[in-house]
Amino acid sequence: GGDHLTDIRRDGQGRLWLAGGQGLYLEEQGRLRRWSTADGLRHDAVHALLARANGELCVAYRVNMGVSCFRYAGGALEAASHFDTRTGLSSDLAFLLGEDSAGRFWVGTGKGVDLLEAGRVVARFSTADGLPGNDCGLQAFWADDTGDVWIGTSSGLGQFLGRRYSGQPPPPRPVLTGARTPAGPRELSGPWTLPWWQNDLDLHFAVPSFVGERDLERQTRLEGLETEWSTRDDLHVRYAALAPGDYTFEVRARHPAGEWGPVARLGFTLTPPWWQTWWWRSCAVLGVG
Repeated sequence: GGDHLTDIRRDGQGRLWLAGGQGLYLEEQGRLRRWSTADGLRHDAVHALLARANGELCVAYRVNMGVSCFRYAGGALEAASHFDTRTGLSSDLAFLLGEDSAGRFWVGTGKGVDLLEAGRVVARFSTADGLPGNDCGLQAFWADDTGDVWIGTSSGLGQFLGRRYSGQPPPPRPVLTGARTPAGPRELSGPWTLPWWQNDLDLHFAVPSFVGERDLERQTRLEGLETEWSTRDDLHVRYAALAPGDYTFEVRARHPAGEWGPVARLGFTLTPPWWQTWWWRSCAVLGVG
């Protein structure tokens, strides 16, 4: 039966590729061939294509399956790479695929546009960066010879000035701004030595940035209690009922898809109560003996 086609692209060899709801099609030498999940696609429904200058053919699916890139050789599709939220994309549902005159790979989603270089996401652009809307239109992409890129969204058309783009700004540097224990505010000069009863701790921090401050990703970790970093929407964190021991509070931040910046640290020690000290236990043992 028939299929609903949503995109048609010609590659560097003159072959014609078509995106359809039942798979990926190739028209070559007057013959039409179809590829599906049986041939390596993540899903049969494909709605956007890109024939890249490096010879790869990239496809975006109509469902939340990310973007797959292939190489066509010897009559077969060979998987080259796959991108989704696990590899840095802002969403698993992509609406546009494009390549600019510098060979940079663009992926538009419902959360803005991701820019990929050397096989990884290096930048993300949204309304915070001047994009008219975050909801990108299906294949609403145009790149001119000057390096500029035009992106269509549900809220209008945006222009990326590629000639002026010099890469992501330097990663932001977080700053500790306040600390409080049950005894009251503390100086931030650390490291501290605190008695056991001051084991509730409120910490505040800031991440100053002149670029996309609302979209910064912030993470904290308390070494001595946590091994993994935790993402924070707020600029403070509270720890309650900490056990005696040595701790280091850490905070870091980055621009979307950027490198993590320097880590701000504050170390402190919670001393045990007197009945848990070694000398008291020694005395107790001697007394029992």
